[in-house]
Amino acid sequence: WTWVLANLGCKVTSVDRATLKPSLMQNKLITHKIGDAFKFHPNENAHYDWIFSDLICYPERLYNFVCVWLNNKKHINFVCTIKLQGNDQKQWIEKFNNIPGSKITHLYHNKHELTWINLSKDR
Repeated sequence: WTWVLANLGCKVTSVDRATLKPSLMQNKLITHKIGDAFKFHPNENAHYDWIFSDLICYPERLYNFVCVWLNNKKHINFVCTIKLQGNDQKQWIEKFNNIPGSKITHLYHNKHELTWINLSKDR
C-alpha cells in the first residue's frame, strides 16, 4: 500500500515492524515508523484521511483496531484486508459489514481474504 499510495502522490505514514525498501525510505512523501501497527493510535494533533491495512491478524483483532480509530476519528476512510482463518468467521464478516458505510468484497487474487472498505461520508 505504501508504494501504491506514494506513487499516486499521497503523503503516507507507514507503520511496520520492518524497514521499507531503500527507494521507499528516500521518498519524501513517506514517513516510516518502525513498530507495531496495533500500537499506532489516533492522535489529536495528527490528521489522517485514510487507513490502508494488510495487517496479519485474526479478524477480531483487526475489528478492535478499526473500532479504536472509528471511535476517535469520525472522518476517516478505510481499506483493510480481513484475513479469514478457519471456518467460523461469519460473525466477524457481519460485524465489519454492520459498520455504517461498509462494503466487503472478495478480490480476485485473495483466496482466504476479504477486502473491507469504509468511507467516512457514509457515516
